[in-house]
Amino acid sequence: MSTEHATITVARERKITSPLGMIESDIEVELEVECTFECHPFHAGHRDKYGAPEEPDDPAELEFDGATVDGVDFELTESEIDQAREKLENELSERDEPP
Repeated sequence: MSTEHATITVARERKITSPLGMIESDIEVELEVECTFECHPFHAGHRDKYGAPEEPDDPAELEFDGATVDGVDFELTESEIDQAREKLENELSERDEPP
């Protein structure tokens, strides 16, 4: 098992107030979010002497472990976690491809 990271950009609405507190406004900000995943590699299940499976295989899996912005914990939506997982899967597959 290893730990891998992916950085994604997410947009969030923030409420800002003028210095005198007279005017409030909502703005959209983009944040760079560092996502951490635990990587569980593929593991073949037990095979008999003829190579027939006796136990199912455990597929490779990326388990979401958390997200931070500038070192502070940050909550992501399921779709944002999926976006980070997909980005990391692509990066990992590119590492495995020969040049």
